[in-house]
Amino acid sequence: MDEDASMASGADPSGGSEVPLDVMPAGPRGWTLLAWLVIAAVTALEIGWSQRSRDEPEVPVVRAGLQHLQSRIGDVLAQYLVAAAQMPGVNREDFYRQLQSAQLPGPLGALRRAVLAGELLGPERAAQELAEVKLPDGRTSDELHTAYRVLTDLYAAYLADDWAATSVSAADRAVLCEVLGWSGQLAVTPEKGPDQAARQRLLHSAARMLGVVFGGLFLVTIVLIAGCAALFLLAVLWLAGKLRSRVVTGLPHGGVYAETFAVWVVTFLLASLAADLLVAEEHQFAALLVLFPATLGALAWPVCRGVPWRQVREDIGWTRGAGLLVEAPLGLVTYIAVWPLLAVAMFVTIALMSALSGAAGPDGSDVPGHPVVDWLVQSGWGARVQLMILACVMAPLVEETFYRGVLFRHLRELTGRWQVTMSVVAATLINAVMFAAVHPQGLLGIPLLSTLAVGFSLVRQWRGTLIPCMVAHAVTNGLTTSLVLLLI
Repeated sequence: MDEDASMASGADPSGGSEVPLDVMPAGPRGWTLLAWLVIAAVTALEIGWSQRSRDEPEVPVVRAGLQHLQSRIGDVLAQYLVAAAQMPGVNREDFYRQLQSAQLPGPLGALRRAVLAGELLGPERAAQELAEVKLPDGRTSDELHTAYRVLTDLYAAYLADDWAATSVSAADRAVLCEVLGWSGQLAVTPEKGPDQAARQRLLHSAARMLGVVFGGLFLVTIVLIAGCAALFLLAVLWLAGKLRSRVVTGLPHGGVYAETFAVWVVTFLLASLAADLLVAEEHQFAALLVLFPATLGALAWPVCRGVPWRQVREDIGWTRGAGLLVEAPLGLVTYIAVWPLLAVAMFVTIALMSALSGAAGPDGSDVPGHPVVDWLVQSGWGARVQLMILACVMAPLVEETFYRGVLFRHLRELTGRWQVTMSVVAATLINAVMFAAVHPQGLLGIPLLSTLAVGFSLVRQWRGTLIPCMVAHAVTNGLTTSLVLLLI
């Protein structure tokens, strides 16, 4: 990887025509330091504001949208366990142990576990589970307390061989089904209950979900195998020296991109505050569709500082590379290649959740969650379409431009005197942590988000152009939001 010298000669590292190295003077050193002070201050402000929003005492710690999504995931798990337990030769104790190890956070998860314990091992085990449920005072809704009471009454009736549970009113049953969803319906239609038609409908839906889960696991396995193969191939090509480094250093104006990134983070913060404070809630997505791409105006800064626009485009990766038909599929390959690393990051996240479960409180609410979940749950389809455009078009365009384009370029120039591999590693890791930290998922979201950012940065280093980064980012956001929509 000796391409760092090629940039000084004016050669276009992406394989295009020669680009004259028409650059500005180095400029005052203090501007780079000042830019990093601004970046650090705004980043700390964004992280602090995000954490404060998560910890706000008057707002439920588990936001409504995230809680709804967790409930839907709990229903999927419940249907899978119930359907699998119906298979011949199954040891239900084994499924009960799976249930105990499952991630069903908070009091809703505890109530759902009690229902599933009753389905797998009988009402005695459900009563035992319910006796261990603790509902923290002042942090749960009246409906949740009602659901707990109704479940207690139901399983007390079942233990007394009253499978119709005549002591439980229809209104209480409705509240239970509203709070626990499919699991609540399962609780009011026991195996020996009088409404066998309703129970058969529940079992049929569970069987369908079992097929969906198996199909999903099959697809995930295929993608993981493809990702491992892609990683292995890329590693072999890199060791053989076949992967050309197209982000090369040696620019005298690398510090201007720290200034540019600082201008953008301030602009982005002001745009976000303007949308939040000045625009009605029902019009915020429409406002963001205008304000978010408008922050690309920060790219005028290096031009104002004397760098020709043609040079800026080359420096930040706004180039065609080998063409859209080559670079776009490489973005998809990048996303697939990151999957094995995401699997490792997922295990790290689960380990962190287990380690922090005691500190998170009995509601189990300290899980990585994004406000997008609330917006998707609470919004109509018009707002959801706008949100999909923001997530799948605007976010990849703007965030990749400034994180993998502007910031990565500056970090590579900042470490340009190092050995190339060390420079790339340092720039990639710093870029990844900064990208992950400003997202509102909190500490538990950093392993997954930083892993994605590492993949985006490495393909930027390899290809030079931002097209693969933007495509990989768009695929990530598109699949995530689509999965949330399917679950809700």
